[in-house]
Amino acid sequence: MSSEALTLLHELVTATRSALVCARALDGAGLDQANRERGDLLFSLRIALTEGVHPAELDAMRAAAHELDDLEDRLERVAIQVVGVIEGLRQGANAATYSASGRVAAG
Repeated sequence: MSSEALTLLHELVTATRSALVCARALDGAGLDQANRERGDLLFSLRIALTEGVHPAELDAMRAAAHELDDLEDRLERVAIQVVGVIEGLRQGANAATYSASGRVAAG
């Protein structure tokens, strides 16, 4: 049993925090990179957890997992808001307009 799982969990928290910052800034490339890193770290964490966790690390793992859960919730809320804004902008592009004769033109 090693602290590899705890280290990976902390790195996953950091990568998720980075993804949240990128999502708020509408940085698609940065968000894509952060999400790839998160996927890699999650895979490595799953493997490390099969080796077991030292009982002395359980409290630190719980705290980091709780922080990760909070960050994931915040990332989800930001993503929902961004999608809502984009959908609103797309609907505005299809809004009805008026022709030269004053009639509603097809959108």
